Amino acid sequence: MIATGLLALTLATFTVPTLAHKNREFHNVHTRAIYPISPRNYITPETRRDSYDYIIAGGGLAGLVLASRLSDDGKTTVLVLEAGGTGDDKKSTIDRPGLTYFTSLLGTEYDYADTTVPQTAAGGRSMRWPRGKILGGSSAVNGMYMVRPNSAEISAWHDLIAEDSNKAYADSWTWNSLFESMKKSESFTPPIQAALDTAGMKYDANSHGSSGPLHTTFPA
Repeated sequence: MIATGLLALTLATFTVPTLAHKNREFHNVHTRAIYPISPRNYITPETRRDSYDYIIAGGGLAGLVLASRLSDDGKTTVLVLEAGGTGDDKKSTIDRPGLTYFTSLLGTEYDYADTTVPQTAAGGRSMRWPRGKILGGSSAVNGMYMVRPNSAEISAWHDLIAEDSNKAYADSWTWNSLFESMKKSESFTPPIQAALDTAGMKYDANSHGSSGPLHTTFPA
């Protein structure tokens, strides 16, 4: 589970004033606190630079972590573009994961509300496929859960591009290589003992990272 403030924190590490939650508290929870962290203002036409080293389309978890990594040297400029809102007006809902199921943001302006093609194994029905249209992406509308893709999905992705002409490139898009990148991006905090005793939850520390910009834990 990911705290909303930490979603904003990734944006706050950029070397230029990019999108950030200006009304939320910021805490320096990075284990590699190389550069000072401070709130940034949202980009406006008046404050936008003429050029950036990188422009990232999408302010979901992947886009924010990538932007944080790219700007980690304190010199590289990164602009994150997010089609949805900042989420500041829904802070109380996003910050309380349980409210995801009682006052859900799904089906609202914060949801792309995609649907699948008709599924033969589901009686020809088209299924809902919610996607967060908000800073923080789908995690911001899904109880702040961080869910990794299935290894079979990644293998299928690899097989789609694994032609002889680009085999070396495709081989970097395997589950094993992406798994290592996922761990590198993560700082995992184990659940407290009381949570372990109450919920009986289990975890494998070897499946998590400890020095990345994305801070994750279990609910207490």
